[in-house]
Amino acid sequence: VKKFVWDNIVCRFGIPGEIISDNGKQFADNPFKDWCDKLNITQRFASVKHPQSNGLVKRANRSPGEGIKARLGEGNKNWVEKLPHVLWAHRTMIKSSHDDTPFSLTYGTEAVIPAEIEMPIYRTTTVDVVNNDEELRLNLDLLEERQELAAMSEAKSKSKIMKYYNSRVRGVAFKPGDFVYRSNDASHAVAGGKLGPKWEGPYEVTDALENRAYKLQSTDGTMLPRTWNVTNLKRCYL
Repeated sequence: VKKFVWDNIVCRFGIPGEIISDNGKQFADNPFKDWCDKLNITQRFASVKHPQSNGLVKRANRSPGEGIKARLGEGNKNWVEKLPHVLWAHRTMIKSSHDDTPFSLTYGTEAVIPAEIEMPIYRTTTVDVVNNDEELRLNLDLLEERQELAAMSEAKSKSKIMKYYNSRVRGVAFKPGDFVYRSNDASHAVAGGKLGPKWEGPYEVTDALENRAYKLQSTDGTMLPRTWNVTNLKRCYL
């Protein structure tokens, strides 16, 4: 994990202020934990069984995942070899949330794709080599403004989706001192599989965090590791 983060994130974009990950031991335990501390990287963990808390990553990974499945066909091997091709398509595709391509918002110009070589278009046949560098500099000067407009468009799109989601979700909130049951499907605390109990507990809420995540403790005062989202909790009336 350290090598991946160093090679693909730090060496390309610099040291991040924080890293959001799931609760896997490769992230939560040493040596990765100590390594993050040395670089002053704050670790944040997604709530168990609640991928929406890391929604941007989950959504961003969905398109490449679907692309890999389509290219693999019936087999599931050699997906690593297909990944660069799928990412290329993902980066050069216009996104509906801001009507632009990730490539253009990064480099200030659109990539020349193979289809434009096989079927020459105006952009590739009328290239002015003399003025090309000046045009690229102008595009880079305007890039920050384009990125801000894209960010606002994406935020507006996200707000619309969130409003729709919230309209379908029953408003539930807990406060410290409340008692709740925890979804056994998320915790796997009680054995039994599909025939086992749906809820287990009760637990006491000790802290209410943002994004409707909560810290819990058992009735004997033992703190539960990690946070639990409201979607996996149900009020307990004692």
